[in-house]
Order: sequence, then C-alpha cells, then structure tokens
Amino acid sequence: MGLKKKSGKAELLLTDEERAGLKPSFVRNRSELDALESSNILDAEIWLLRKSFSADQVLTTDFLRRLHREMFGKVWKSAGRFRELEINDSVKGVWVPVEVQKLTDDMRRMVREETHPPLEIAVRFMRRLVAIQCFETGNGRHSRLAADLLGRALTGARPFTWGRNADLSPEELRKAYREALRKADAGDVKALLAFSLS
Repeated sequence: MGLKKKSGKAELLLTDEERAGLKPSFVRNRSELDALESSNILDAEIWLLRKSFSADQVLTTDFLRRLHREMFGKVWKSAGRFRELEINDSVKGVWVPVEVQKLTDDMRRMVREETHPPLEIAVRFMRRLVAIQCFETGNGRHSRLAADLLGRALTGARPFTWGRNADLSPEELRKAYREALRKADAGDVKALLAFSLS
C-alpha cells in the first residue's frame, strides 16, 4: 500500500495486487475497502440473525467456507476459498483443508465430551481457526464470528463482545488482544476468554 495526501491527511492506497483481488473496481484506498467490507459483514450478520445453527452445523468445513463467502463475497474474488498462498508463521496453503478438518473434528469431540465449559470451547475454536489463516483475507473477523455462532449454539446466547465494552483506546485494545492470543498459544486461554467477554 502507498500513501496519498487527501484533505491534509494521508490515505493508504491499495497495491495493484490487492486491487486485482477485489470484485468492485472502484476501490482505491484502505478507507473505501474498510467501508465495503463492513457493509458486507453487516449483511452476513443480518443473514445469520434469521437462522439458527447447531454446533454440529457450525463445526464443518463447508459452513466455515460459506460463512467467509457471506462475509466477504461482495468484496473479494477469493471469498470462501481456502488460501493456497503461503503466509509467514502459518500452515502451508496445501495443508489448510486438512487442518480445518482436524480442527472441526477436535471441536465436535470437545463439545460431545464436554471437555471444557461451552464458552471456553468457542474461544479455543476461535484461536485455532485464526492460527490456521484459512483464507487470504479476513481471518480474524471470520474466526471471531464463527466463535460467536458456536457460543450461541452451545449456550443459546451471543455473549462475546471482543473488547467492545472495554474502556481502552484502539491501540490498547489491539495490545490486549495480541497479549491474550499469545497467552492462549502458550496454553492459557483465560485471558482470551476474558477479552472475548469484555
């Protein structure tokens, strides 16, 4: 992304490569892209409010791909398709479908055997899903919404707020989120669970 001065402030321009992956051709900068993605995600959330899914339905490869397509299908050409590109510190692209299948199998077993409280299972699901980086874009937002749906399927409510109620600046919020993810990677999901409920 490059920078362009507009009305006294710098705007992040999208690269040619980023623009090539977009469905709409008019998008030129990050703020336009953010607005378009937000609108598409809102449409997906409205779609989800009209439906009810069981944990077994949420925990499938097909559903996770459909959810991504509903969230980003008006924006990105690759929406709903598992990535093949390599991303640093993540699963090799060729292994993404296998890792997602392992994840959904593991989570269905956790739900069935009640190995953890329901919300903890949903947060563990989110962490593993985002770590796989299934798609080229939107993995964090996708994994949080998938966890919301799993939490709702397991408890009957959508309890996660992902820091929206925390009295933190955006920078402090990102720092708290990254720290909670780091702790979860080390095996302690308490901080991520607390963040998800804040």
